Amino acid sequence: MPHCRPSHVKITKTLRSLEPYSGPAMFATIFTVGIVLGFALDATPNIPEPYGRISSVIGWTYFAAWSMSFWPQIISNFSRQSVVGVSLDYQLYNLLGFVSYTIFNCSFFWDTTVQADYMALHDGHRNAVQINDVFFALHALTATLVQAYQCLVYPCGDQTFSVLSQVVVGTSAATCALFYLVSLASSMSEGLFTTLNFLYLLSYVKLGATLVKYIPQVYLNHARRSTVGYSIYGVLVDFLGSILSIGQLVMDGAVTDDWSAISGDPVKFGLGAVCIFFDAVFMVQHYVLYPDTDEKHGLALVAQLSRSSSTTVIVQVADTEDDALLKHVVKPTSSYTFVAAADHTKNESVVMKKKKSSQSLRHLQEKIAQDPNVMVHEVLNKTLRGLDEALVDYMVSILSDYDGSDPLVDTIAPFLLSSGFTDDESEANRYCSSLQAAMQDAGLLATAADDTFKKLDVVQSMEDMSRATEAEMNGIMERMWGFENIRKTKNYSMDACANTQSQRQIRKEAKKELNELEKDKMDEDEDRMWEDTRVLPDMSTDN
Repeated sequence: MPHCRPSHVKITKTLRSLEPYSGPAMFATIFTVGIVLGFALDATPNIPEPYGRISSVIGWTYFAAWSMSFWPQIISNFSRQSVVGVSLDYQLYNLLGFVSYTIFNCSFFWDTTVQADYMALHDGHRNAVQINDVFFALHALTATLVQAYQCLVYPCGDQTFSVLSQVVVGTSAATCALFYLVSLASSMSEGLFTTLNFLYLLSYVKLGATLVKYIPQVYLNHARRSTVGYSIYGVLVDFLGSILSIGQLVMDGAVTDDWSAISGDPVKFGLGAVCIFFDAVFMVQHYVLYPDTDEKHGLALVAQLSRSSSTTVIVQVADTEDDALLKHVVKPTSSYTFVAAADHTKNESVVMKKKKSSQSLRHLQEKIAQDPNVMVHEVLNKTLRGLDEALVDYMVSILSDYDGSDPLVDTIAPFLLSSGFTDDESEANRYCSSLQAAMQDAGLLATAADDTFKKLDVVQSMEDMSRATEAEMNGIMERMWGFENIRKTKNYSMDACANTQSQRQIRKEAKKELNELEKDKMDEDEDRMWEDTRVLPDMSTDN
């Protein structure tokens, strides 16, 4: 069975221990960074004091908020080792938007030609792009690339990139590239194909990507009836940054009596307005429409997976108590791994958060108590203490449909001998008898008699009965030797056991033969004694 890396489990446990403090700590960090950088760095030069300093503090605060908004999702993806719950189309649109936004901000802030063209177009007013806008764009692009990488390496469930998103992103990128090439070829400062218009095109691409990117995520939450996997902390911080961003624009325009900052930088104002709207939608989904769905979603999914015998299940649990509880939900015939917090399964993420009332856990315990596989597992652990866990799980699959009609010596004893659990056959037979009695006491063999009578009631020919017996024996052999890896790993022990039995048999045969030889010799000696003591004919008359 696969296991999670110890380093990852340790990091995940640390993150979970800090989770109750993550919200307050995040907002405290945002305001601290905003105030420190706002007062430490130069204030906005074209805004009179004290509004220039206030604008600087607001700018750095929303920079910190928007920058911080990426990391809750990144940390969540890492801790779960999964991007299930995050829309892939959302990430694709996000990448297109922040590539465009980074080029736009860097050009407006560092390119003197672009700055001159802007001032000529807006009556000498400078553009509204500040250093915090540039830093945010660069950081956002980096964080978006990290999330895109996570989408490539982490399981995403049954999600794929939609054809529509691929067409939209591909067409937008091709249009921008073609526009830029034409503007370079024309080398004109006026007209349609100018560098300034190219940057405005990028700003509208970013605005369009922001308008569109949230829609797949909203629909995914609606379809799943859950926000599990999509971090609400990122939404809250993003909402704060959007409010501050629009507030800075309005304050700067009112102080300088220059509202061209909004008309000249439409992407900044539009971003704030769109983000506020969709963040409000996400908050309604998380807190109103689908509240407390983490546990409901996890319980429903565990119940679904427990009915499947061919699903690889990796369960995220809140603590070790849930681990022990959930381990019995999935059938032992499934391949499953239980980790402290993470899911890298290709099927789905299971998130279990333990409520204080423990009502859901009690309900889950009641469901588990009715599962025959769980009862067989418990009986095996009590009867065969210390047996390898892999063998216990395999024996559960063998005994799940056992009705007691056949002795366990034929199926279980070979495993006990080959694994080294017992040293001799008689001890293995005793364990098998104890196991069968324990299963009988647990009520797991209650239907054995009924099944026998049903078989006797069926009219069968001798040929049919022979075929059925042969099929049953083949089934027993397949169950005995079905796990190739167990047979390989235990092959040495089985050979040693076989050699030991062979040597015992040889010694027994030799001793038997020696006893027979000694008996024959004793018989011959006894015959000679009788021969010597026989009464000979009376020869006295010859004297």
